[in-house]
Amino acid sequence: MKTKSLFSPGRGKPPKVALLCILSILCLSLSAQEEGFFAAPVEVADEFGMDITPTEANLAFPALADIDGDGDLDLFYSSRELNSATSCWEVTAFDYYENQGSDECPEFVKQQGPPFGLPGDIAVAQFVDIDADGDLDLYSSNHCYASTISYFENTGSATAPAFSNTPTLSYPINGVLFSMIVFGDLDNDGDYDGLINGIRPGVFLYLENTGTPEQPQYTVPVENPFGLEVPPPNGSEWSLLTDWDCDGDLDVLNSHLLLSTGHNDWLVYYHENAGTPETPGFLPPVFTGDTLVVATLGDLDGDGDLDLLSDEYFYKNITQPKGCVTEPIASFSYGIVLGTGTVEFFNESIVTAPDCREAKWLWDFGDGATSEEENPQHTYSASGNYTVRLIVEDVAGSDTIEQVLDVVAGLRSEPVQGYFIVYPNPATDFICLEPKTEGALSSGGRIDVFDMLGQKVQALDIGPAASIRVNVKELPAGNYLLKIRLDKLSLAGHFIKTAAP
Repeated sequence: MKTKSLFSPGRGKPPKVALLCILSILCLSLSAQEEGFFAAPVEVADEFGMDITPTEANLAFPALADIDGDGDLDLFYSSRELNSATSCWEVTAFDYYENQGSDECPEFVKQQGPPFGLPGDIAVAQFVDIDADGDLDLYSSNHCYASTISYFENTGSATAPAFSNTPTLSYPINGVLFSMIVFGDLDNDGDYDGLINGIRPGVFLYLENTGTPEQPQYTVPVENPFGLEVPPPNGSEWSLLTDWDCDGDLDVLNSHLLLSTGHNDWLVYYHENAGTPETPGFLPPVFTGDTLVVATLGDLDGDGDLDLLSDEYFYKNITQPKGCVTEPIASFSYGIVLGTGTVEFFNESIVTAPDCREAKWLWDFGDGATSEEENPQHTYSASGNYTVRLIVEDVAGSDTIEQVLDVVAGLRSEPVQGYFIVYPNPATDFICLEPKTEGALSSGGRIDVFDMLGQKVQALDIGPAASIRVNVKELPAGNYLLKIRLDKLSLAGHFIKTAAP
């Protein structure tokens, strides 16, 4: 079963959030690893076949939300360019891409016109069920030096959203430049709290919801709560609340604008919540190795962890924290066609393989030959022990398993009855093999017992002896193959094991 590490708006309906009173309070008063959390960027047009054509002058800001309530994430894109005269990011397009695929295999199809009655100048979109009526409302920041955050109520339904093209409420934000807001239940009391960032000052502002999901009430904002901190001299602007490590509490991913380099460079920091869901406590921020804007998260490849969309790029999550994903388990069995050197392999691996992202198999048969078939067959040219390796790869990762096969190839195989008397047959506890020719066992040999699938279930090295006794008491009832190797002679026969009375 796949696990998700972040509530995606509109999916699963966790405790509702409201923010009608937060912003009015703000008007009054007003923190590494080498590889990075994410893989190299891939243009969304290539990853998802989207009709999007970015330009150097524009900055695209995506937002994921299940706006139509069909169980998969849809996509909104705001294309913007900076107007230096007004110190605002002006919106050139606000587009809606309906997901006509699935959760694991998105197919984002651009829809005509401003979506659902919304205006075409939404700069930064944050979707949340603000009034606890089961559908997603919208909060938007104009993303200006002097910021305003606007609320658009969804007057439709979860499956048929409808908005006014003018905001229900708008709030100027004093003292936080280029501000934005995200939501999360930081104290695990059943409602959503707010967290606001901006370029200056470089702080986190926490707004606790002391009311209810239906009737929220918010306290005066608290700077840098729960040990959150912004590494100087960066300006903290973009934040996302997410249970990144899947331990049940909310962590923070935050993009910091380097004010010391001309406002051009971004660093992503991870603020791990080492407290509890009820009492957060954040460790000092750690640079993830990523240099981008954390815009919106969602599981876009069906592996259970959160991928990132930023600007016009898709960033696959490559950290895969334990507990967040179901990694593949490599496993196989095999059947040997006795005496021929031919082995049939049966792939029994457990994988996550959506239709658009098939699992991959790589077999190494131990003799220099390989195969990418799921259930291959292979013939060995010589007898011997071979280490067979299977590597399984799916959307969540890879796994490897090895088994040693004892293969007999190219030997002359004759009926065992021509050389030995096998009794009792059927047998309950043991079988005896008595040579028909004196001295047949003078040089010793080897006995192998196989079940009807070709799996070796018992092996016995034999020295010089007058007769052989093989203990079969622990074998399940059924038919078995008997293989006896004597020098260059190979004998084959069968016996029946019966259950004890």
